[in-house]
Amino acid sequence: MTETYQAGLANFAGIFHAGIWTGTADTWVDLHPSNAIYSVIVGAAESQQFGSVVIGGSARACLRSGTADSCTSLHPVGSTQSVGLSTTGEYQAGYAILVSGRKVASVWNGTAESWENLSLTLPGSWGNSEASSAWTEGVTLNVCGWANSLDRGRTEAILWSREVSGCAFRVPNGCAADFDHDADFDSDDISGFFAAFEAGSICGDADFDGDTDSDDVIEFFRKFESGTCLPT
Repeated sequence: MTETYQAGLANFAGIFHAGIWTGTADTWVDLHPSNAIYSVIVGAAESQQFGSVVIGGSARACLRSGTADSCTSLHPVGSTQSVGLSTTGEYQAGYAILVSGRKVASVWNGTAESWENLSLTLPGSWGNSEASSAWTEGVTLNVCGWANSLDRGRTEAILWSREVSGCAFRVPNGCAADFDHDADFDSDDISGFFAAFEAGSICGDADFDGDTDSDDVIEFFRKFESGTCLPT
């Protein structure tokens, strides 16, 4: 569910269809692909919906943008099935089942080719794993899920966190003054910018010239004090 619509599935004569609503039953929009025998949406952001479709007996992670024919397969090469569970609007989380039968926590950045097996980042020996939810905080991508520790013989909650390339403000029509890209200018933008700048991160490159220096500080405050992301 987002602030403006709800997402899930409905049963039509035994066939589950993915769909979205905007508060009432008569606003239902069917997002079920015509060649699927099952579809569902589990994660949603304002501009996209993430879930799965079953085609030919195989589940495939499917990323949509509000219509049935917008389903983009994020199914990784080398896997037998994949399932989408969460989206930030830019990054997606879920799992894939490899040819070996192992279930692995997965994250994508909008394409099948961007797929990453998160279980490979875990130290030690692990069995099945899943990435259940994803969200961003400034320039940090967080993915939460679980994994079976073979060393300790138990299932453990896992949080994967890392700085993501691209940064929150590096989107179409974005600017460094709205560092966290939340549509306002406040102290969070200042603290976020300086944390990135002092760390030498590319996310402190406010003037987009490929480095971090005093010009970036000047550019940040020029935009911040003008209160706009429009060219000045």
